[in-house]
Amino acid sequence: MPDSGKFVCLIQNSLREFRQASKDLLTLMMKKLTEALNNGQEATTPEALELLIELAETDLSFFRKQIVDVLGAMLQIAEADRIV
Repeated sequence: MPDSGKFVCLIQNSLREFRQASKDLLTLMMKKLTEALNNGQEATTPEALELLIELAETDLSFFRKQIVDVLGAMLQIAEADRIV
């Protein structure tokens, strides 16, 4: 395989690894966000939302498989009274 082909494979593999790491991060972030809301810790929500926005700006496609969890958290946030 020519060097350019190896480079393309390397980039593709790196992108796959990045997306997997992002999915893992999203899962953890959604879990922590939900826990915070369930425990009345709405003050931490804005910071978590900012991180989710940054993550989405990087690559929105990883939200697809977890859209139900994301939407559930967004509804919970919308219903919370004390979000700053």
